[in-house]
Amino acid sequence: MTKACFTNQGQVCVSCERIYIERPIFDKVVEAWKKHLDEYLVVGDPRKSNYGSMIGKFHRNKVEECIEMAKKAGGKIEWGGTRPKLPEPFDKGAYLLPTLISGLDYRHEVCCKEVFGPFVTLHPFDSEDEALKMTNNLNLGLSSSVWTSNVGKAHRMAGNIQAGMVWVNGWGIRDPRVPFGGIKNSGIGAEGGMYSIDFYTTHKNICINVEM
Repeated sequence: MTKACFTNQGQVCVSCERIYIERPIFDKVVEAWKKHLDEYLVVGDPRKSNYGSMIGKFHRNKVEECIEMAKKAGGKIEWGGTRPKLPEPFDKGAYLLPTLISGLDYRHEVCCKEVFGPFVTLHPFDSEDEALKMTNNLNLGLSSSVWTSNVGKAHRMAGNIQAGMVWVNGWGIRDPRVPFGGIKNSGIGAEGGMYSIDFYTTHKNICINVEM
């Protein structure tokens, strides 16, 4: 999940920003993820780190506004959400630690927008139907991931999730021959392989009336 959510500091169009976890294992998963970030994350000097600066301070400010919005709505910062203390010259960068937030209603504004940064909300669910309802509540639909050892559940969820791409037990898997694109407000059409020919083609209809 760390890779899916925080590669390039979450500034990837297919980054996961909402994680839905079955309620019986919710706390276990969250604690395991926090422990992993404690042990894995190295911030600062790009020659030695695995997590860098955001594109600019203007964008960091935008993500921090979302964090404050989440906190005001009762969200709990499970991990990160602050600027790391770094030595010079890295203290001048637009660094922001990965942010895990729980306790928010999945319909809240901040959970339904594309933050495009190191910002992830965590939501428990009790059934497949509820998970689908929460997932499909968005007006965005580029990509999604399903993690399960149950093949039947994988097929049901993948088939019913409203997204242009669904990965099962993986993230970011890309073959240039298959379509890449979303639905709803996540773009128009798809590129990749033969789909690229149509995607990058401008169609023109010229109609000549010969009965003048």
